[in-house]
Amino acid sequence: MNSTKYGLWYDEAVEFYYSKYITGPVPGGVGTTNMLERIQFTFQPPLYNVLMFFWLTLFDSELAFRIAGILITLIGSIGVFLAIDEIIPNGIWSNLGTFFYLFTYGIVYYALECAEYNLMLCFLAWSAYFYFRVQHKNDFKSIVCFFGFACLSLYSQYGSAFIILGMVMSLFLNLLVNRNYARLKKFFVTGIIVTLALIVPLIIFFVIPQMKHQGSAAVSHSAYYARGLVADFLWGIKDVMESLFGQHTVYGALFLTAISFTVTFIRFRKMIYTALALLIAWLAYFFAVCCSFYGYNMTWNRDSVGSMNLGGKYSYFFIPLLVVFLTICLGMITDYLKCQHIVIGKLITFMIILCFSLFGIFEVYRTIYLRPRKPDDDVRELTLIWYEMELYDSKTLLFQWDDALFNFYLTHDERYLESYSDSIEAADLWIRTADYKEMHDKLDEMGYLSIDDFYYVTSNTKDNPNFLAVMTDAGYEYEYIYSGGSILLHLTK
Repeated sequence: MNSTKYGLWYDEAVEFYYSKYITGPVPGGVGTTNMLERIQFTFQPPLYNVLMFFWLTLFDSELAFRIAGILITLIGSIGVFLAIDEIIPNGIWSNLGTFFYLFTYGIVYYALECAEYNLMLCFLAWSAYFYFRVQHKNDFKSIVCFFGFACLSLYSQYGSAFIILGMVMSLFLNLLVNRNYARLKKFFVTGIIVTLALIVPLIIFFVIPQMKHQGSAAVSHSAYYARGLVADFLWGIKDVMESLFGQHTVYGALFLTAISFTVTFIRFRKMIYTALALLIAWLAYFFAVCCSFYGYNMTWNRDSVGSMNLGGKYSYFFIPLLVVFLTICLGMITDYLKCQHIVIGKLITFMIILCFSLFGIFEVYRTIYLRPRKPDDDVRELTLIWYEMELYDSKTLLFQWDDALFNFYLTHDERYLESYSDSIEAADLWIRTADYKEMHDKLDEMGYLSIDDFYYVTSNTKDNPNFLAVMTDAGYEYEYIYSGGSILLHLTK
């Protein structure tokens, strides 16, 4: 219902072209390269684009592009259901945990956005299921499946490495403490094979080239704590939880997490290895971010270094295992209370179900009515106006931020003819940052200072003011045809 309420935004449009075409020019991308080279310029591994290539070959539309994220999210929720059912097989908490997962802020957000995060979350949910299978069934098939889904999540988004590290180390400790040396040997050998066969190639062919292209290889890795080590460590937990569960429910999630960890270490030792997995993942993530090994750590972004990067979409890898852990702990607490006093136990269970129901209702309302528009997701409306005005033969210049979006909606309109693209031209990256002289020289070279009139599609928030300064000095007047997150201008001399 809400999947196409708003149009695609910049990252989604570029993701579409990166996935749709193996070779050739990409509007809003990095030029005429193949898919491998394009992905090497991004922050992500290749799996999402490869899977979407096959999906878009069969289903090429805005709705189909967005529906893919919803389907992937639903498949992931099955993994969450099975993971909880592995520990508490009564159905109530499995369903409640799945409900909790599906309406968690980070899950809802990326279910409705075309990006690699929904794929990572799906595979991590299934990794969580086989993580519990390894602990309690202890069979070789579960070990293989765990490492298999762990690798798939790594090939979807690099941040999953932190939670996988936590799960692997906790499973290793579990097998070691229980002196299951035969399984420990198989677990270790399987891990080595997977690392050599799949992880090392990922590092060589994607991680290292991406670091070089983005400039992140030159970033200083000295630890940076914006508030101090202890304050950042504690406040960072709140930042991450707010990113995962949203600002309206963050304190409830923090309270639930504190209760779950407390009762795990005091009474429910059955979940202690899962608690350790989350703690190991948090410690690895925290210090990796503070030392600028993970997050937006690029030489050109001085406002985003060290602990300032804690939270955000790069921390979403915590969601599946954390939701499963919290749900199982709630189930164990209520079962314990029922054994002590059945009426009180049932009353608390009812209150928990009621709270989760209210949480779900609020998230549905927030998603449908309160989800803010991105500043550039109205190019769909702008393109419709372009069609309604029949500007097919008019020269149209596209700002680099909007060219992928405009081309997507241009070519996916039923009125589209290939000849329409002949009058449309996209500026390169220079138009974002060019000073007055460079802007003047580039526009003159492209012929825009010598034509009588043309149309200009640009971003309201990222437009370069030197463009209008140059055009005004060259004797052009401009009229706003559409003004929102994006702008359609008509310039006449």
